Amino acid sequence: MLTQIPIKLLRAGAAFCLLLIMTDANTQTKLNIEKIDQYLETASAAFRYNGVALIAQNRTIELNKGYGWKDVKSKTLHDSASIFQIGSITKQFTAAIILKLQEEGKLSVSDPISKYLSDYPNGNKITLYHLLTHTSGIDDYTKHFKPFQFIIKKTVDKQKVINSFKNEPLAFEPGTQFRYSSSNYYLLGIIIEKVTGKPYEQVVREISFTPLQMTHSGFDFRHLSSPLKATGYSVFYKGRQTEAFDMDSTVGYSAGGIYSTAGDLYKWIEAVSNQQILTPNSWTLALTPNKGNYGFGWAIDSLYGRKYITHTGVTANFSSLLLYFPDEDISLILLSNTAGNLWNTGIDISQIIFSQPYPWGDQPEVKLDSTLMKQYIGTYAYDKSHTLSVTVKDGKLYLDGTRNTGISNAPFVALSDSEFYNKSLYFKVEFVKDSSGHVTVLKGIREGMYLSWTKVN
Repeated sequence: MLTQIPIKLLRAGAAFCLLLIMTDANTQTKLNIEKIDQYLETASAAFRYNGVALIAQNRTIELNKGYGWKDVKSKTLHDSASIFQIGSITKQFTAAIILKLQEEGKLSVSDPISKYLSDYPNGNKITLYHLLTHTSGIDDYTKHFKPFQFIIKKTVDKQKVINSFKNEPLAFEPGTQFRYSSSNYYLLGIIIEKVTGKPYEQVVREISFTPLQMTHSGFDFRHLSSPLKATGYSVFYKGRQTEAFDMDSTVGYSAGGIYSTAGDLYKWIEAVSNQQILTPNSWTLALTPNKGNYGFGWAIDSLYGRKYITHTGVTANFSSLLLYFPDEDISLILLSNTAGNLWNTGIDISQIIFSQPYPWGDQPEVKLDSTLMKQYIGTYAYDKSHTLSVTVKDGKLYLDGTRNTGISNAPFVALSDSEFYNKSLYFKVEFVKDSSGHVTVLKGIREGMYLSWTKVN
């Protein structure tokens, strides 16, 4: 049975229950905001973080502050109101709409997509559920954009985007594996428009933005004229910053087209926490991990023994992170106007929040015999273009991947006989054996998602 994430309901009149909850050790976490602020100031000064950070606990915002430059050229600093593109965090809003339409009897997540996209290949065996959970096997359209092509400054035709991936072969039989693909959520946006007869963007406003008073969230970031708008940078180092053209919202669409602020996204986390917008049953569906530890628009896992739900977002010049610990009611929102991934920064801050000496929890490094580790040597493939080579040298396990993996001859420390971790990459791997005791799979665990790499030799 799949583990379900409990959503804490904080309602007026429940003071006694709240008092009991607050006596639990896990909810006694005292935020060291001064230390977190100092960490972010240091990271900003070193050009390792540039944006806005929001941290809240028990419905109280403890930190909501800008760090670094909103616009270097005009020497404008960030403040808490800065607006950013949020990339794939958009997927949470798309998933919520699908669940809302299911509640209204207008569709079912078990429907085959052929019901709405009659000419889509294999549409009779791919369901909305497969799209929501990234278990469809559909090719990811974003990989067809080279970096310079991905920064698209004009409206993109939806059919042209769909044509870029629809005839690619499925990576696996739908429902059998997890593989993150923005194409899944792009198709969900098309289906939302077909079912409602309205533009996707209008439906998001009606179901989420307006009820939650997310007044600084929208879609057409490229034409946004607000002074709160952050300038995006594809390169951001000390002494060198390169502005990047804003990606048109139609490129990301229902998979990554929203812009927002930290304050607005906190309203969204509060809606999830308090089960607004959707019924409790729908939120249970959204926050139940499927293959790859992915629900509907959320990755679901635990850190230091504490459950969390999360998602990151990355565009050519913006990055974002939502990280929520429901049992402790601690929210962490990081937004940046630089290209990259904020997961590492989020883990660093989580270490401060929970006073943890190791990014993987209480486990110190263990020493393994190199003979034992040799069973893991080999090549592992995620797909045809993503492979990892595992070697052992001087008692250390090393991973070396193809360029698109971001892993280059990286040493991993042992946490157990089968689990290894690299602190600089914030990446944990686990080797899985078959019934005969042979290593067959490497599970890469990052950002709450589990990616399986099959041993090929």
